[in-house]
Amino acid sequence: MIRIVAAFAAVSMLAGCALSEDVATVKYVPTKAEVVADAKPVGLTVVDARTSDRNRISAKINGFGTEMAAIRSDKDVPTIVTDALKVELEARGFHVQAGGRPLTVSINQFYNQYGAGVFSGTANGDVNLTVSVGTGAGAPVFTQTYAGTAKKTILMANGSNAAETVASALNDALAKMFADPAFVATLTGKQSPVVAAPAAAGGPTS
Repeated sequence: MIRIVAAFAAVSMLAGCALSEDVATVKYVPTKAEVVADAKPVGLTVVDARTSDRNRISAKINGFGTEMAAIRSDKDVPTIVTDALKVELEARGFHVQAGGRPLTVSINQFYNQYGAGVFSGTANGDVNLTVSVGTGAGAPVFTQTYAGTAKKTILMANGSNAAETVASALNDALAKMFADPAFVATLTGKQSPVVAAPAAAGGPTS
């Protein structure tokens, strides 16, 4: 009997007020960075490839794991990604400015999925970005997709937990991006044109 009551209490805590929408702030934490030799200016463009409800970064769930009210970011997602990329690029010496080497980043996924458990739940962040580096004319010389994930155990399926996991997933995606020597070399112009086949990505998710 005590176990049943405890489980019911845990489910109720996880669901919280599942019918009311929540707004949260995604606080990006930069990766560790070192200045890149011969870093060049970069012209950054971020495109939202998701198709609907673009400020929705997650949804609350009820005790059965069914998605309920939306969780939204207080900033539009392209701004979050743009600001994070600027921090990472500038930290490595790639000054973001008009006329720099064209870098286009498409947001394919930026979402947290909650899962319900018996005594707690999980928050699963998923960020998927496709980057294209050009020369100013013609087809891109480099294209690749980077997927970032994050997972944590939670007691509340609320906005703050969703914002934390998508921020961590974004950090993971950008860490992989800047750890890719082909991507960094293409930004500096030191390497002959490289075209990498994009990794398989799921459908755009709002």
